[in-house]
Amino acid sequence: MKSATDVKSNLNGTIYNNSPITVIGIGGCGCNIVIAIYEQNIKGVNCVAFDTNLQALKSSNLPIKIRLEIASATSLATDAGTKISYEAVKTEIEEVVTKSTKIVFLIAGYGGETATLALPPIAEIIRQKGIFTAAFVITPFTFEGEKRNQFAFDSIQNLKHQVDDFLLLDNNKVRGKYGNISTKASLSKMDEIIIKTIEAVSGILDKNEGFEDISKIPISEIGLREYQKVFGSVI
Repeated sequence: MKSATDVKSNLNGTIYNNSPITVIGIGGCGCNIVIAIYEQNIKGVNCVAFDTNLQALKSSNLPIKIRLEIASATSLATDAGTKISYEAVKTEIEEVVTKSTKIVFLIAGYGGETATLALPPIAEIIRQKGIFTAAFVITPFTFEGEKRNQFAFDSIQNLKHQVDDFLLLDNNKVRGKYGNISTKASLSKMDEIIIKTIEAVSGILDKNEGFEDISKIPISEIGLREYQKVFGSVI
């Protein structure tokens, strides 16, 4: 993959140290949320950023930052003008998802090209390794436009076939609950739900060393409980 060495960093260090959870942010929104997760220093969690935006990756404080390569041939997706090298991403995932990984959380804001197009095949590659794959997907605000919202909606329809478990987080519900708050404040509410859910899963794995059947962990149920704490109602 044509990633600058100053972007893809620390792959040979102690960052993995047998951590059972890998969290991957895909695209701008997903990467920003993973930064918030990283800053919580949750036990047993490795944080990775996948994005096409080189400048955003360089400015991030995440230890592992991988630029998705814009390709002209074999790609993850060929519509919406974005083409991302499938084989290159597969190679990168081999490096960031290790033998100690029991579960991968994919985090993405749907509606934009990078995350919406890249998440499904990234999930496919990880699931082919036999690793439980869960996704947190944030939907666009209504004001972002009909095209972006429709793109997200159409992609979400296939999500249940692409991952083992997932939780949808609706930005518009934040506005409904808290009024006309800023986009940054809205996303911080999403951060809270996702962080608490991952902390809960980390706690389960920490208390049950050797736990193998990840499918028995009710991830979406845990996420819904955290959602209710923030919004006072179910999705």
